[in-house]
Amino acid sequence: MTPPTLSRREREIMDILHRIQSGSAADIRAEMESPPSDSAVRTILGLLCDKGHVHREKQGRKFLYAPAATEGRAKRSALSHLSRTFFGGRTEDAFAFWIDQEADQLSDEELDRLAARIQDARKSRKK
Repeated sequence: MTPPTLSRREREIMDILHRIQSGSAADIRAEMESPPSDSAVRTILGLLCDKGHVHREKQGRKFLYAPAATEGRAKRSALSHLSRTFFGGRTEDAFAFWIDQEADQLSDEELDRLAARIQDARKSRKK
């Protein structure tokens, strides 16, 4: 199943929810950069609920919103979708493309950390 694409505002709200874990529409709006109206935030939250990204729970007179999946799970799903869509599911091709595009932006220390993580992956796979 292909995960629905998120708009810029939906992505911003999801980032906020992953950071604060749970909150009302007003709590979320207070965290937004250049927030839209209260009703726009509630509308976006409703759309995110419909898409299955957010859970809503009534608490007193207001609703509390929380991410439906952990941030790690959401990242895995997004990366998997990206890999399937653009690289035929070939992780190596996706990773190599990213490295090629970012090579000038990565410091030697960052490249060393990436190389170390690859070595760690090799070692843990052999166990």
